[in-house]
Amino acid sequence: NNTNDNRPDNSDKMHDDDPRGQFTWLKIILSEARRNQSRAVIVGHISPSVGSFRHTQLWKTEYIQRYYEIVGQFNDVVMGQLFGHIHTDEFRLVDGADK
Repeated sequence: NNTNDNRPDNSDKMHDDDPRGQFTWLKIILSEARRNQSRAVIVGHISPSVGSFRHTQLWKTEYIQRYYEIVGQFNDVVMGQLFGHIHTDEFRLVDGADK
């Protein structure tokens, strides 16, 4: 998953609701995992969150919403999410109860 496409400042994909078909791809992969009774860990470069240094949103709002919608639909499959980019050691917990 190339999460660089999800950045707010990525003008190449400003009007794309599914950059490079990544959300469609993610749903297909997670559906296959569910069908096979497997589990998945999602790994990406830029997290769908607010950055630690500038405290700015790292993904476009609509992409964050879509991503968490998908992850919520597959909460029985997704066992974890690992992201980098922020250059610090930190853990963030996402409460999916209201998603």
